[in-house]
Amino acid sequence: MDKDELTLAVVDAIEKYPLLYSGVAHFNARRAEHMQAWNEVAAAVGQGVNATYCKQRWNIIRRNHTKYLRTGRNTIKIPGIHERLSFLNSWIKSNQDKEAKRSQLRSLAFNIDLVKLVEQLPWLYNDQPRSKAEDEEAWEKIASIMSDEVSVTSEDMRTQWLSLRRIYVQFMQDCPQRIESYMHFLIPHLKFPIKPNFVPKSVECSDLPTESKSARVEGYDHLGYDPGDQDAAFLLSILPHLKAMTGHQRRQFKVRAVTLSDFS
Repeated sequence: MDKDELTLAVVDAIEKYPLLYSGVAHFNARRAEHMQAWNEVAAAVGQGVNATYCKQRWNIIRRNHTKYLRTGRNTIKIPGIHERLSFLNSWIKSNQDKEAKRSQLRSLAFNIDLVKLVEQLPWLYNDQPRSKAEDEEAWEKIASIMSDEVSVTSEDMRTQWLSLRRIYVQFMQDCPQRIESYMHFLIPHLKFPIKPNFVPKSVECSDLPTESKSARVEGYDHLGYDPGDQDAAFLLSILPHLKAMTGHQRRQFKVRAVTLSDFS
C-alpha cells in the first residue's frame, strides 16, 4: 500500500467514527472514547500505523479539505480525495457559519445597530410589566433587520442585548470615569490600534448606480404599482442603491429607516 492508498484508508476508517470529526463531544469530556476510537482506526488501517500517525495525518487532510471548500485550491494531490471527504462538508459548513456569527456578534458596528433598535422599544429595557408575545414579536423584527451578511435569530439578539446590558451595568458600577484619566500613559503600549475621533464610513454617492430615477422605477413595472403614488415611486427608485451597498451599509439603512418610523 503506497502513501496515497494509506491516506485514503485513514479517511475511510475515520468516516465510521463521527466522534472524531463531528464536534458533538469535546475531547476533554470524552477523552477515553476518543483515544479508543483512534486506536480502532489505526487497527482498521493496519500497515503498522499507530493512533498518533492516523491523528496527525487526519489533521492535515481535514485542514486542507477545509481550505479547498473555502478557496477551491486543491493542495492534496490524491485523485478523488475530496469526494471521499464529502461526509465532512456539512460539519465544516456548520462550523464556518458559527464562526461567522460569532465574528458578527463581536463587531462594534453590529452592536451599535442593535442598541439603536432596542432603544426604540422601551418595553424591552425599562423593566415594566409587559406581554411576552409583544417581546417575542419585537425580537423577531429586530432579528429580521439585523440579518444581512449573517443570519441571526431572535434568541441571538435577545441574548446579545442582555450581555451588552450586563457589561454596561458593570461598567457603570466600576465608575471608570474616576480612573480612566490616570491611565492614558498606557496608550502607546496597547496591542490594538486606537482611532481618535473615528467616524464610520458612510455610503458614498459615487458608489451608487448612476441611471436616472425614472429608468430605475420603470424597471419595476411588473409589480403593478400606481405611477401616481409618489411614495411607491420613491421606494422603488432606491432599490438599486440598496443592491449596491455592502451588508453593513444595508443594515445601517434599515436601522435608520426603522428609527425614523418609530418602529411602527
